[in-house]
Amino acid sequence: MHVKKNICGSLLGTLMNDKWKTKDHAKARADLEELDIRAKLHPDGTSAQPPLSAINLTREDNQELCDFFRSVKLPSRYVANIRKLVPARENKMLPMKAHDYDVMLTTMLVIAIWNILLEKNLNGNHEPLLLL
Repeated sequence: MHVKKNICGSLLGTLMNDKWKTKDHAKARADLEELDIRAKLHPDGTSAQPPLSAINLTREDNQELCDFFRSVKLPSRYVANIRKLVPARENKMLPMKAHDYDVMLTTMLVIAIWNILLEKNLNGNHEPLLLL
């Protein structure tokens, strides 16, 4: 369960582009260049900010994701009150317990990002999100 907590925390940090929790940084982009995959995401050397990938959410998408988490209603005592873990003024997630991350990863996150990323990919970015 603690592995799921780490995975969900990293995934949320990368999706929401949290500069302290994201795994999408300059070293990761340099690794993509070294492996010669995803040429669109290679660092160009002129700017400090690498180009955004398909899974990075914009501010509007980030707001939509947080609004979804604030609107979710779950059975009492099943999981912590998610509304309290997503502050209204800030579009970020507060630290959660391992069980809360597990429920979020296995049930809510899929539903939350499905429409956001699907719409984003249908609007011009036809590259798959994951290569097998």
